[in-house]
Amino acid sequence: MLKSSLDLHQSARTGHGLELVLQATSLEAVRNSFVNSVRRIWNELSAEVATTHDLRQFKRLKRSPEVYAALSIRNVIRKVESNL
Repeated sequence: MLKSSLDLHQSARTGHGLELVLQATSLEAVRNSFVNSVRRIWNELSAEVATTHDLRQFKRLKRSPEVYAALSIRNVIRKVESNL
């Protein structure tokens, strides 16, 4: 479920007015699922990336080295180069 504030003010938690929220669960299979991984990544995106309305611009922004570095520093994603 995508939770959005009406005025899209910045959330202290996500940094943007959109937050992907999933129901809490104790099942290990759900906690390690693809959907939960996507939720963590989405909620850590910058406001600039998450609130863009143009699909091409969103794809370009999410592929930028700055976004990749910010997500890997916060341990949201693993840095691929370090595993090689």
